[in-house]
Amino acid sequence: MPLVLRRLRTEVVERKLKLPDCLYQLRDGVNGPSVQYAEEMLQVGQRVTHRWICEDGKNFKH
Repeated sequence: MPLVLRRLRTEVVERKLKLPDCLYQLRDGVNGPSVQYAEEMLQVGQRVTHRWICEDGKNFKH
């Protein structure tokens, strides 16, 4: 049975998405206090947690 190849159909889908309203924080650990950007507070090589808290209740940590 020969292999039959057909062209892919394409369709343009447009929709507008609302961007989330989020707060970004740097923290000393997952649940630690907020870290300041000042040189005396944040040291080179210091491990920090990046945290986004969004209006829909979702939290993202990295």
